[in-house]
Amino acid sequence: MMKSTLLLLAATLPVLAAPLPIAIGTNTGGSGNSEGIYLSTFDPANGAFGEVKLGAKYTGPGFLTQHPTLPLLYSVGRSEAHPQGSLAVFKLGDTLGFLAETSSQGANPCHLALDASGKVLAYNDDQEDRAFGQTLPDKRA
Repeated sequence: MMKSTLLLLAATLPVLAAPLPIAIGTNTGGSGNSEGIYLSTFDPANGAFGEVKLGAKYTGPGFLTQHPTLPLLYSVGRSEAHPQGSLAVFKLGDTLGFLAETSSQGANPCHLALDASGKVLAYNDDQEDRAFGQTLPDKRA
């Protein structure tokens, strides 16, 4: 029994140590050079980050959340269509593919979270001190 348990653990170590994809939301305002959402990897085996590259240009994507089962990334931000605040969804891949955007119904959206089913997106508006929830359409990516 002990040998089989050790073998099982040894077989899973490379999987656990594989680099993990990460998305980084940034502040695009001010004096910095940020352009939006960046993609990289994190290697838990050595604590190193991979090359950081621009995934998608988007204004003010300070808060992000990933769908629990689909390759979708949700972001708060701002756009020409929604200068006060927006919610956007991107398809995850080597880059981010913009899929859709809607008004956040507030002036400073932040703190995104999806429920475990991926059907309800909750977020806060920092300026108005209100919480919002939106039922998402059933997407099959």
